[in-house]
Amino acid sequence: DIETTGLDKNKNDILEIYSQAYDTKKMIKVGKPFYGKIIYPHDHQLIWDNSALEMAHNNGLLKEYLENVKKYSMGDKILSENFIVGDLEQILASFKSFIFFVARKEFIQHLIKISDLYDDPNTYEVYNYFAGINVYFDRDFLVSKDKIFKDLISHRTFEIRTLQLLIEENISYSLFKNLDKKPHRAKEDVEYSINLFEKIVYQNIKILE
Repeated sequence: DIETTGLDKNKNDILEIYSQAYDTKKMIKVGKPFYGKIIYPHDHQLIWDNSALEMAHNNGLLKEYLENVKKYSMGDKILSENFIVGDLEQILASFKSFIFFVARKEFIQHLIKISDLYDDPNTYEVYNYFAGINVYFDRDFLVSKDKIFKDLISHRTFEIRTLQLLIEENISYSLFKNLDKKPHRAKEDVEYSINLFEKIVYQNIKILE
């Protein structure tokens, strides 16, 4: 899952990335997850959609971003923690001490490790899927920022939210009622996706029985 400053891959930017390998046969997480935060260089100006800006303010992502900017800044400008949504665009536009802070190499290694685990080099069969909520958006956004992800991220996608809606409409609406609502943070959205997937699988097993 990724969190961004908006929906336009040509003008908006990625703020955080979270990825977790998951074995769908054994129904367990595999290995350590990857989590990366991104802070941009001083000559890069973030462009926010109003809805994304408000969401980042409400879920704490923006506050964390600004704190990291202060922590890793080369300058001495101090940003107030007591800000309101109306002031944020002005703050971000004027603050020029961003630096790049993302483990790009580690993220690439994380994706390669998943491919090595689940793809067959002899038959070229791809057994890993890029799964989650709105995964088509995430994949396109990542590829637009760095073409290397075009080959690293599987073209086989599993859009879990769409399957949830189909099950609610045709089989059981109550199946998902106990799932916590996701707060639109990368880690929490991935955990929500895993819980959602497990609910769907268990429901299918129950139906088959």
